[in-house]
Amino acid sequence: NSGYAGGGVLFGGRYHVNGQITTLGGISAIKENTTSTEYGGALTFGTRTHGTGAVNWERMRIDATGRVGINRTPSITNSKLEVGGADDVSLINVEASGNTGGLGIGSTGLKLFHGSSAKMTIDSSGKVGIGAASSGAKLAVYDGGISITTIRGSGGQYFSLDNTHTGGRHYALVST
Repeated sequence: NSGYAGGGVLFGGRYHVNGQITTLGGISAIKENTTSTEYGGALTFGTRTHGTGAVNWERMRIDATGRVGINRTPSITNSKLEVGGADDVSLINVEASGNTGGLGIGSTGLKLFHGSSAKMTIDSSGKVGIGAASSGAKLAVYDGGISITTIRGSGGQYFSLDNTHTGGRHYALVST
């Protein structure tokens, strides 16, 4: 019972014009611990990194409880999907019609991205910053106005703030 005992399948191929073959990735079923009376298993997926001396590293794991970890071993009890990576970059991305958006986390909080730039941050105290990191306020909006409009009816505005950064001001409370 050595822990991580199990079996797997390795995938290889030619990586050089002279025909040299190497392992490029693999899938393994492993025992999750070294306790002889426990049989919890995991399924791991690995790929080889680029470069001289590169080895296969685990990239994804499905543990015995069904939790999935991408670039990390799942460890949060109630989580079903965990993604590990660098701070302050988008870790989970979606793409449609050439546009990307994503979700990431870093030292300043949870971030929503459009492309590669963060557009909204929610810090650990729950403060929200739109257009920049949050400030001392519960909600901070930078470089833009706030407008809340009706969804149905006449389409009139209930509340609107605007500042054009040229000294111009616009405030409105309208009820229709």
